[in-house]
Amino acid sequence: MESAISAEEFQRFQSQLLDLREEQIQATDMRLRAEARVRHLEEELSTALKLAESYKYDAAHAQDVLQDNKRLREKLLSTESSFQLQSSTLRAECHRLTTELDRLELILNKPTQTQSCQTALGVSSLSDAFVQTDETLDAITDTDSASSFAIIAELQSALSVTEVTNSLLTQTISTLEHKLSELESCVQTDLYGLRSRLSELVTERSALLERLRDLEAVITNAADTERDLRGQLDLVRSRGEKVNRELRRQLCRLVRAQQSELEQLSLNRCSVYSSSSSLSSNINSGSTTTASNGELAANHPDTSERKSVDDPVPSGLFSMADFKALIDRMSEVQEENCAFRRRIQRLESQLAEKSKLIQAELHTRLVGNSDAPHNRITHAGISNMKFPGTTISSTATQSAFSWLSLLKPSSTSANLSITNLETINRLKKMCEELITQNMQLSDELDRLRDRN
Repeated sequence: MESAISAEEFQRFQSQLLDLREEQIQATDMRLRAEARVRHLEEELSTALKLAESYKYDAAHAQDVLQDNKRLREKLLSTESSFQLQSSTLRAECHRLTTELDRLELILNKPTQTQSCQTALGVSSLSDAFVQTDETLDAITDTDSASSFAIIAELQSALSVTEVTNSLLTQTISTLEHKLSELESCVQTDLYGLRSRLSELVTERSALLERLRDLEAVITNAADTERDLRGQLDLVRSRGEKVNRELRRQLCRLVRAQQSELEQLSLNRCSVYSSSSSLSSNINSGSTTTASNGELAANHPDTSERKSVDDPVPSGLFSMADFKALIDRMSEVQEENCAFRRRIQRLESQLAEKSKLIQAELHTRLVGNSDAPHNRITHAGISNMKFPGTTISSTATQSAFSWLSLLKPSSTSANLSITNLETINRLKKMCEELITQNMQLSDELDRLRDRN
């Protein structure tokens, strides 16, 4: 089982997180576009409502015109009835005057007939009365003729005035009726157009309201989905911070262990130096006594052999073989430490190059998708991209890579304890959970994009 998270896995995690945040930016872009479209539709709806209000005002104006037309019609009818009454009155007066004229003509003709009869009956006996009656009749006839002619002239003038007035009244009535018919036709045409336009506006308004309700439902669903995604993103971010803290703690633990090992090695080296110095001093002191002991050994070989067997190596000193082995081990440890540091530097340089390549690829992808104005991100902003509530910097990325590079299996990681292995396995499990949640968030964003 792998005992640490490799740099490739962390790079893959980071690329997935960047893809997820890019998809979040796209989802935010789509939400902003939907809100802009909703605002545009609301403006269109307000314009349509204003137009409907104006048409409603035109309809009210048409109703006022109809009422004025009705009032004018009633006035025309009353005027026509008054003209008819006046005409009938004039006709009755004309008939009365004609009757009076006939009566006066009869009266005028009646005395002449009476006088001729009286003349035929008594011509000789009433000559004086005849002369007197004739004079009287002439006077009466002259008076009646003058008054009758005056009355007839007056009646004829009144009749002519009545006929002229009647003709003018008839002409005025016909003109007013023609104008009234024209007004009625215009009003009917306008009313028909206004009613058809009003029905179209009502239909369009209902369609716009239905579309607005659908868009509000879509926006509500998008807001709910965005809220859920934000919650999941916050959860992922918190877990990522926990992973980061755990990685930092593990790194600090490893650094402390390395420092303790280095301190222990330095202490061992100091003890070895002290032991070697004491050993060398003992060897020098022992060389002075070796000559005498050699003579004694030559003279008493049994005694020297017994001393060499009976005298053991002091417990506080190292043997030469142990000292040489310790020196060799120290040199090996120093070489391994130098190799380990060189390997760390090489891995950090490789990870920095890979981070630059990732940034260049992200810049290329973002520039390729720069058809919307808000997707234009400069190359300087790639290294420090700001999202809602979080910031990704290249320094933090390189430090995270360096932390993970220290967690890779190396010659010094063989001394990790079981607790460290369990911690690293737990970190791997948390990273796998983050990958799973990122995949779920990607699926949610895809579904939201398909829905929109």
